[in-house]
Amino acid sequence: MPGYVNISLPCKQEIITTGENISYLLKTYTGVSNDVLFFGGKYDYCIEVQIDHDINETEGMLTHIYYEEVCSLNTKVKRGIGTQDMLRTVISVIQSKYPHITSLSFTDTSSRTCDNGYTVNLYHMYYLLYGKTWYMKTFGAVFKNPNDAKKMEQADREFQVYKQQLSWDRFTDRVMNTRGKEYISSDDLKQIYLQTITWQDFFIQVRDTIGAADFCLWISSWMEKLMTMANFSFHIPMKTFLLPFSSSQLQHLPSVTIGEYTSQGGKRTTRKKLRKRMIGF
Repeated sequence: MPGYVNISLPCKQEIITTGENISYLLKTYTGVSNDVLFFGGKYDYCIEVQIDHDINETEGMLTHIYYEEVCSLNTKVKRGIGTQDMLRTVISVIQSKYPHITSLSFTDTSSRTCDNGYTVNLYHMYYLLYGKTWYMKTFGAVFKNPNDAKKMEQADREFQVYKQQLSWDRFTDRVMNTRGKEYISSDDLKQIYLQTITWQDFFIQVRDTIGAADFCLWISSWMEKLMTMANFSFHIPMKTFLLPFSSSQLQHLPSVTIGEYTSQGGKRTTRKKLRKRMIGF
């Protein structure tokens, strides 16, 4: 089952070191039909990938990606860019060890924790800002089913129409409901709202005005209410994506060296540690 592994299986531990001298621990559990790769620090893993032994199967499965400062062996991982670097490093390793794999499939349940501790859906926040998800924008991910791309385009068109139909008063009264005024003045927000045509134009201007951290705080309490009121009909977490290694965003991957890892003591990885967690940053 994705997210769990029989820890009695043969396990190979290796150190992955990038050209920038950042080191990660890779644990590979080898089963009858597939390998399960856990990638991260000494005491916690942050990326899990499943690779089928059948060389005719060109698609691996990204079952887990999670941010922690301790995702590296020798440095604190930075939020955002650190997660990107980790995933790019993992892809470099896969290309080296499993050359028959040309893409990773996954479902997007990504989240972000704002400075107030409130967790928001990252896939919706990125859509509101850029019209695409974090994986699509950062790595060139695509929908596995081409029909899903058409459905999302249709949902986006309807969502933009809703922006034109939703007056400023209804937006503030029914959606925001006076929340978030401590981050941007009502006059400034009204001016941006009335001068922008698309939701993306509106939210990007607000983000650029107040900064990314305050933007997360500002939108966290009512973002999902907006998506519900607009009847945004495309349910992103239910769709399967592909991350093709041929994507233009993945043409410059980090160089890696792979060496044997010798444990110097510490905590033993347990079944509890190897549980599935939500993809998030």
